[in-house]
Amino acid sequence: WEAIDAETDEIESARMDAYRTVLDALLADYPDDVESWLARGNAEEYDPDGKGQSGYESTIPYYSEALKLDPNHPGAHHYLTHTYENLRRYEEAVEHASIYAKLAHGAPHAQHMYGHVLPRVGEWDQAVVQFEKAAAVEQAYYENESIPPHMDWHHIHNLTLLGWAYERVGRMEDAKRTLREAFELPVDGWFRGAFDHVNYVNLLVLMGATDEATEAAQRLIETGGNAGKTMGFSLMGQANLGAGNDDAAQSALEQAESALAALKEETAGTVREWAIDETATYVETLRALLNAHSDDPMLQYVGQKSLRDLTESMTSGSSFDGWGEGYLRVAGILASLKQAGLTSFADELRALRDENPQ
Repeated sequence: WEAIDAETDEIESARMDAYRTVLDALLADYPDDVESWLARGNAEEYDPDGKGQSGYESTIPYYSEALKLDPNHPGAHHYLTHTYENLRRYEEAVEHASIYAKLAHGAPHAQHMYGHVLPRVGEWDQAVVQFEKAAAVEQAYYENESIPPHMDWHHIHNLTLLGWAYERVGRMEDAKRTLREAFELPVDGWFRGAFDHVNYVNLLVLMGATDEATEAAQRLIETGGNAGKTMGFSLMGQANLGAGNDDAAQSALEQAESALAALKEETAGTVREWAIDETATYVETLRALLNAHSDDPMLQYVGQKSLRDLTESMTSGSSFDGWGEGYLRVAGILASLKQAGLTSFADELRALRDENPQ
């Protein structure tokens, strides 16, 4: 934890090196200790706060050694699922996720992780089943232990991915119901709330539900701090643009740009600085759509180029956490272009999106 909370990258690196040295010495004395192999694999991840989620090639030997000692260790299968997903070795990720789900059948995350990787091998319907299983296990746990669902971070995360999966298989009303449930859950802190709640607004924009999207975006603006304002104004503008209200969309863009500037000032030099790039893509999307709608050929060219770049980046992630949201957002872009009569360009972007297997 001292490494994770380090003040600078240099201190973090030095502390992680010391931690790895201690674990190597421990393994030299106790080579049959499974948990030490898993801890050493965690320590090898690119993100010291990864906790098994940030593995790459260098972590495989440690997790594999743990499996040699205990072939049925759920943690080892869990970490290898993430590792192979990160490496885009999806068949291997599915293999380990399947075993993990069977070994830890009462753990919501085990069912969730199987659903997490199934779409990458084309098994969308089964992914829905797995996310639904995770939700059912969670609900039973909350009722048995009298725990409010919003107290568990995993609940809103699983609902979000379930909503994405519903949308992908065409169950739009189920997607709307599920993402609205996630949207209505209270979240500890405005910053997390902004990113956990934005997906419902994205779906409403995709569905062309202008009034509902505007109302939900306003709630995001009011409760999500500068991140929520940036995304909320951007999506409000996109909803208005789809409805043919270009002036309202332009006004929303200006407000989103102002909120993004405030977010940059607020998060500069902090651990939340990553949020700048994430929220900036919402502003870039609205700006690009406005340009693509323009009568000026040069602005059209700029807007279309930006939308191509955004489509590629939004759907290029290795993990469902990234490209699942990206797919939903690109679907919203396609809907906005179609509503504006830019059907041929929408078809071009759809083909570009589908080059990245979903």
